[in-house]
Amino acid sequence: MGDAMLRMGVLAVLMMIALALPAGAAVNESTLTITPENPTQGDVVVMQGKANPNEDIPITITFQMDVPVSGGTFDYRLNGVEIPSPNRFTVVAEGCRRLSVSASLSFLPFPYTLTSQEEGSTQTISQGGVPSGKYNIRIFGDAIEGASTVRLKVEAWTEIRADASGSFSYSYNSAPVPAGLFDVNVGGVRRTLMLSESEFNPSSPTPTPSPSPSGGGSSSSEGIYTSGPNPTDVYVPPENIEIQVVDYILAVVKDEHITHEFSDPKLDIRSIEFDSLGYSDELMVKVQELKNTSTLVDKPAPGMTYKSFRFFVDTQYNRIKNILINFRVENSWLENNSVNASSVALYRYANGQWNSLNTTLVGQDEAYTHYTASSPGFSVFAIVAQTHTNETATSQETLPTNEVNPNPTSQSTGGSATPSMPTVGLLGLTAVIMCAYGLLRRG
Repeated sequence: MGDAMLRMGVLAVLMMIALALPAGAAVNESTLTITPENPTQGDVVVMQGKANPNEDIPITITFQMDVPVSGGTFDYRLNGVEIPSPNRFTVVAEGCRRLSVSASLSFLPFPYTLTSQEEGSTQTISQGGVPSGKYNIRIFGDAIEGASTVRLKVEAWTEIRADASGSFSYSYNSAPVPAGLFDVNVGGVRRTLMLSESEFNPSSPTPTPSPSPSGGGSSSSEGIYTSGPNPTDVYVPPENIEIQVVDYILAVVKDEHITHEFSDPKLDIRSIEFDSLGYSDELMVKVQELKNTSTLVDKPAPGMTYKSFRFFVDTQYNRIKNILINFRVENSWLENNSVNASSVALYRYANGQWNSLNTTLVGQDEAYTHYTASSPGFSVFAIVAQTHTNETATSQETLPTNEVNPNPTSQSTGGSATPSMPTVGLLGLTAVIMCAYGLLRRG
């Protein structure tokens, strides 16, 4: 009996203490005002109201958008995003098999990237404790097979404190938010706003452009992109793609030798190497294994073709030289076709003809024979078993026109590079990068 009375007494005391404590984020809904009521992209949205004195008030901004898929990938950018402190963001992608989110400070172009590749068609990335500042954010990845769009849901959280009288005010720059509905949750009080599209908003999100074939051909033929950040990329119809890999090389440094291994183990182009002539926060590398010969060439490669490929390397902010392409050939194909392993060479299509590249046999294992070839640029390639009647050409061919070579800026000589960030020295630059990386990892 005594123990029961004691427990009841303790419980009563705890209930009194709980009632005396202020409720979490008790924002008075009737006092909450959000102005402007009908904002336009770029407006600063101000949230004001009353809560308990000195109370911490969580604020969550949520919006979503459908991002178009091109070539099995999607890409969405939010520029000039002001990240306060404290903070946490969450990105959910539906219809996605690989999701990456990279963020770089506006004054430091080297991004910090998170990637999710879980089973299923929904990927989620969440991160908190990011140092406050203005960021450029990129959301990109691989869509599930057959998807035409990927739905992205972005949730940004922060917290502010009411003053001694319980008043609070929070300002949010809507420039990076896409036009449409977005939700605001202030201390448990939720409001839905309609954000109108601005006539001119340079900070607005940038989706991946859709390919537009040139030359007046049908939409199913290959052609040059006519708009977007990479106007020299080439559209390849999906029915002619066996494997497509789009990788990103992060934080490319001037005068650095880059070796990049491709992420798909089924791809027979295993890696590329090159010397960088400039800086780049992220360098996109796309390689496509083709089912049939590219329609950009007027004849097949001489000899017996093992496989055909098309390369595109985005050197919009960067120039490269001394390119090496490392590839492999199945031993079973060599044996079944009575091909001597030393007769295999990589050919590149340029200036209206196939050109044999300097190719070296570097080794052999149980399943594959491995090679490396040097190339002056990127275009359409074929792995070929040479015969005595093969036509050969110098490996030092000039770069092709844009219609054949989707990457004219990869020339090792001639032309001017796009202005890059000022040289600060490799050791100093490395220190800056490591410092920024450490700050971002702190969360």
